[in-house]
Amino acid sequence: MNVLALFLVATLKHFLFQDYGGTLKWTSKEQSYILASFYWAYIISQIVGGLATQKLGTKRVFGYAQLATALCSICIPWASETHYGLVIGLRFIQGFASGLTWPAMYALVGHWIPVPERSRFMSSFQGLVQYNYTVMILENFKIQISYYSCRTRIQFDSSNPTHM
Repeated sequence: MNVLALFLVATLKHFLFQDYGGTLKWTSKEQSYILASFYWAYIISQIVGGLATQKLGTKRVFGYAQLATALCSICIPWASETHYGLVIGLRFIQGFASGLTWPAMYALVGHWIPVPERSRFMSSFQGLVQYNYTVMILENFKIQISYYSCRTRIQFDSSNPTHM
């Protein structure tokens, strides 16, 4: 699914790069580097995340990865006013740290979820990821805004408050 997100960013640039009237004067090429830096690091760190989880433990890997992602998020506004290269570096670190979290979460499933319930849990866990990708694709194409009323959009997104 991560490859699908990378494919969407690479092929649908004209839908994703809209002028929102911001103060940063980045070209579309610079913007694509910023977006892609996260996903390239994310893909690379999946194997590293599994090995780190086995060696260091789930809590450490997951906790430090979340901390690194949060600290980078705090620093991005400052970096964006300085130089886009700093934003690329921070996004790369964010992607690498985010890639570490998935193997750690799967390790948690093996310890915390009872064996008879693992299948149900993983189905709902992965189903939520699929739902989020579907909503993001629909939002990028502005389908719910173009064809549906505002009330329908709120009903469509009400189960996922991060997209409201």
